[in-house]
Amino acid sequence: MKRNIFIGFLSFVFLTLNACSDQAMEVEDVVEKIKEHRDEVESYNSLTEFNLEVDAGDNLLNDSSYMKMDVDIDEADNAIHAHILEGNDVEEYTQELYSGEDSIGYQTEGDSEWFKFDVGDVPVTEGFTSAYDKITALIESIEDELEVEEEDDHYLLTFEGASEDVLRALEEPFNVEVNGVEDEDIIHELIVTVTKDNFHITQLTDLITGEAADGSGTITIDIDQKYSDINDLDDIVVPEDIVNSATEL
Repeated sequence: MKRNIFIGFLSFVFLTLNACSDQAMEVEDVVEKIKEHRDEVESYNSLTEFNLEVDAGDNLLNDSSYMKMDVDIDEADNAIHAHILEGNDVEEYTQELYSGEDSIGYQTEGDSEWFKFDVGDVPVTEGFTSAYDKITALIESIEDELEVEEEDDHYLLTFEGASEDVLRALEEPFNVEVNGVEDEDIIHELIVTVTKDNFHITQLTDLITGEAADGSGTITIDIDQKYSDINDLDDIVVPEDIVNSATEL
């Protein structure tokens, strides 16, 4: 009888400890874990997609533009390889870029020849707004605005509504600037996906909409930032034919 009581007591303790370990994470807990694990992230692919639509009720004033930036970033070797696409209703612009640990950059635009230039002793992350540390800093700066949800193997940090702080936080990494619409009329649907096992950010999306107070037009900005191949990126090597054919800028 005593043995059964003892086993029952141990089972109760185990269940209690297990329940405590499964307590729901608060926003500040998730953000703190993101910061704790930030230095683990040394290489990754960053895919940024940005779409802008302005409807001013007049075809001459309407605007539509887009940008896609696909970048392999190796912070440990201070190297990148980027493909950039920008365009609007009239024209499209493409660019490819390498920058390696030898502090030499290589760049081409469209079908033009390759050029090389001195990058200097500057971390590659400073030149790319989609660098992982910039997004972690963004999340930290708007922590008080966020809510947290739990789904399967990840957490979702979310914000829905108007916020001047959120809008300002998006200015640097995504060059977001909204003119002609009051801050309180700019609505965000922001979602940040964070893995449960290592608290790495894998995606940030924000659908931003706004309407001018006088009803003269609307603006829609769609941001989708993804991170993949975290710490599983192939070495970034500038092809030999590019090194040999590039001319000095």
